[in-house]
Amino acid sequence: MLVRIALIPLPLERDEGTYGYVAWRMSFGEVPYLDVFDHKPPVVFVLYWLAFKLFGISTVSIHLFGALYNVVTVVMSFVLVSRLYDRWTGLIAAAACALMSASPHYFGQSANTELFMMLPLIVAALFVWQALRGAGSFGLAFLGGVAVGFAILTKHSAAPVALFLGVAIILQRGLLERRFSTATYECCGLLAGCALPVLVVTAVFWYLGALDAFYEAVIEYNLSYGGSGKMGAGISLLGKILRRGLSSQILFWGFGVVGIAFIVVRRTFAHWFLLGFLIACALGVWMGLRFYPHYFLQLVPAWSAVFAVGVLDTCRQCRRLFKAPFRIAVYVLVGLVLVVFPLYKDRWLIFRPFTAYTVERATRDIYPGQPFDQSALVAEYLEETLSPVDRVFIVGSEPQMSLLAGRASATRYPYIYPLTQAGEASLRRQQEVFAAIQRETPACIAVVMYPRSLMMEPGASQEFFENVSSLITTSYYLDAFTLDTVRGRVLVEGRTAVFAKSHLVPRRGQVLLFRRRAPGDNFPDIRGKWHFAFVAPEE
Repeated sequence: MLVRIALIPLPLERDEGTYGYVAWRMSFGEVPYLDVFDHKPPVVFVLYWLAFKLFGISTVSIHLFGALYNVVTVVMSFVLVSRLYDRWTGLIAAAACALMSASPHYFGQSANTELFMMLPLIVAALFVWQALRGAGSFGLAFLGGVAVGFAILTKHSAAPVALFLGVAIILQRGLLERRFSTATYECCGLLAGCALPVLVVTAVFWYLGALDAFYEAVIEYNLSYGGSGKMGAGISLLGKILRRGLSSQILFWGFGVVGIAFIVVRRTFAHWFLLGFLIACALGVWMGLRFYPHYFLQLVPAWSAVFAVGVLDTCRQCRRLFKAPFRIAVYVLVGLVLVVFPLYKDRWLIFRPFTAYTVERATRDIYPGQPFDQSALVAEYLEETLSPVDRVFIVGSEPQMSLLAGRASATRYPYIYPLTQAGEASLRRQQEVFAAIQRETPACIAVVMYPRSLMMEPGASQEFFENVSSLITTSYYLDAFTLDTVRGRVLVEGRTAVFAKSHLVPRRGQVLLFRRRAPGDNFPDIRGKWHFAFVAPEE
C-alpha cells in the first residue's frame, strides 16, 4: 500500500476507462455486452461498480480500490507460500509480490484485470494444495474450482491454471498415491466448483436477454482477437518489455531463475507444484502472443515464490561457506540490496510526491505516445459545456474521457478497436456504429489524433471513417483542441484569441472536439485537412 501511494493520482488508461465506463452505465440499468460492448469477462465490471459505490466515481477511487484489493492479494501470497514452505519464504515472497505488482514497468499502478485475477488464482492454488496435503477433500477441491472459475471470469488467461490444478490432483492422487477413486472425487469437485460461477453468470445473462451478446463478445471476439496475434511482433514486444523491466527488476528475475534451478534439483512435490503453477501462469501470459506490459502481472505471485526460494536457498549455501559473523553480514547485505535496489531504480515514481516530478511527466514516461494525460482536460471541458443528457462519440479508444465527463457514448461501443480490424465482423460493427451515430446525433465528436488509439489493421475497411469524416464536415464545427505549450498541455477553446489565430491543420498528439452545428451557424470549411488522422498507421 505504501509503494502505491505515489501511483494513485496517475490518470486512467483506456482499459481502466472501459471497465469504469461499463460499471458506470450498469448503474443506469444498462447490461454489459448488450448495451455496452467490451470483450472482457464480467467480474471486473462488478469490481469497478463496487469501487464506485464505496468511493465514488473518480480516478482516485479506482486506484485506491485496486491498492486495497492488492493488499489482500499480498497477504494470500504469504499464506500460500508459507503452506508450501515456511514463514520466512512466505514473507519474502509477499514482499516481492507487493513490490512487483506495483511496478510501473508492467503497469502495476493501473487497476487492470490482471491485478484482480492474481487473488483468485492464489486462493485456488491454496485450496487445492490443502486438499492434496490431506486424505482427500471434495470440499477443498470444490472451493479451489470456484476460485479458479472466478479468475477465468476476470480474464480468460486464467484457464491454464485450472488445467494445471486438475493435472496436479491426478499426478498426486493417481500416479503417486495410487488412489484413483480419490483423484476422481477431487477432480469432480474441482470441475464442479469451476463450472458453478460460469453457470451462474450464464444464467444471469440469459435472464437479462443478453446471452447472445455475451457469447459474441467474450467468446467469439476473443477467439478472433487472440488468433490474430503474430509470433514475430509478439516476440519483439516481449523482448522490449523485458529489456525495460530488467533495468530495475534484474534481481527479481535473476533470483527467480536461481529458485527454479533449486526446484528442479530438489524435486519435492511442493517444488513441483510451484513450478507447475508458474508454467500455467506463463502459458496464460503467452496466450494470444500479445505481450502487453500488464499481462506479466499474472506471473508475479508464482515468480515471487520462486524468487523467495532462490533467495533463501542462496543464503543457506552461504551458511555453509561463511562463519557466523560473516554469515549475518551477508544476510543483511542481500536483504538491503533486494529492497533498496528496486526502490532506488524506480525512485522517480515511488517518491514522486516528495520531488518536483509531476503526475503529467510521470504519465508521459510510463505511457509514451498515449493521450491519457489529456483525458482529464477533455472530460472537464465536456462536463462544463454539455448537458448531462447529451451524448458524445469518441473517434478513438479513450472511454475514460466519457466516464470522467459523465457523458454517455452515442453508441454501445465506448472504444473503436472492434471497428478497426480486418474482416466482415468489423465491417458489420462499423455499419452498426454509424447508424447509431446518425440516430443519436451526438452533441460532440472527439477525434483522438493518436495512432495507438485507433490500431488500424492492414485490410480494415475505411467505410466508417469516410462516413464520419463526411458527417463532421457537413454537420459539426471545431470547438476546441488540446495543445502543447511551454507551460504544459492545455485545452484551447473556440472563444479564445489563441484559437482564432491558430490554423485548422491538426497534428498527432492532439484531441479535437467537434460540436454539432445549430441552424444558421457559419464556420470555415475544414474538408480534407484532418481526414488523414483516421487512417494513420500504427507507429
